[in-house]
Amino acid sequence: MLMAFRGLSMWEAMQDAINWLGGAETFSGLAPSPEVLARQRRVEAAKLKREQEKTASSNFARWRNAFPVTASDPVGLYLKHRGLPLASYPSVLRYLPSLDYWQRDTGGLLQRVGSYPAMLAAVLLPDGKLVALHQTYLTPDGRKAPVPEAKKWTRTSAKPAGAAVRLYRPGECLCVAEGIETALAVHASSRHPVWAGLSAYGLRHIWIPPEVKRVFIYGDHDTNEEQAGQRAAHALADRLRDEGRAATVFIPERPGADWLDVFNEE
Repeated sequence: MLMAFRGLSMWEAMQDAINWLGGAETFSGLAPSPEVLARQRRVEAAKLKREQEKTASSNFARWRNAFPVTASDPVGLYLKHRGLPLASYPSVLRYLPSLDYWQRDTGGLLQRVGSYPAMLAAVLLPDGKLVALHQTYLTPDGRKAPVPEAKKWTRTSAKPAGAAVRLYRPGECLCVAEGIETALAVHASSRHPVWAGLSAYGLRHIWIPPEVKRVFIYGDHDTNEEQAGQRAAHALADRLRDEGRAATVFIPERPGADWLDVFNEE
């Protein structure tokens, strides 16, 4: 549980539990030697590296098998239905004709539900490497697929710290938003380059290139108690200002709205 909840390795989770229970002295007779721990860490690190390499290869193969978006394919139709009939499509978005959808049954086993067309978005690390794919499952006529979670990430090939979907190349100015569709709406209305952080957490921690001097942050107007969208937008602005950059936050007036809603209401 600690491994999943806090993103810890097995040995980090064990150490965390030992510290909570009173420290190593409590288990002095049971604790493995430093040599054994070092060997176990090396084995675990090698296993993690193999898994990440396998994930990277799988993600790249899926991306390679996808196609540039056109106005008549399910991705182009989906964006049109969302109020985004684009004249051209960012190269970091692609169309995959068929993608299996899996979910766990009541016994916890993965079951294939079906196959659907999908919009793939390349999620890039600060160094420009592909770390994951963001996948939106669709119907052939460009609607969200009738599945419990129409938007999913693939497994990541590394820690996705600072990652984003880089929709348009920035100059000295860059806009950032949470969702891909929201970011596209910001670009359509402002004509500025824009990136998507994919979540409030992603927006808060998004990496901004050093050449960008001014950032416009388009946060969501969340109505939950945490107000995650607003908090993330202002936290990012504070970080950028500390770095000596100009940052401006925009939040929709209407509770529950994002900037795609605003774009479609104008």
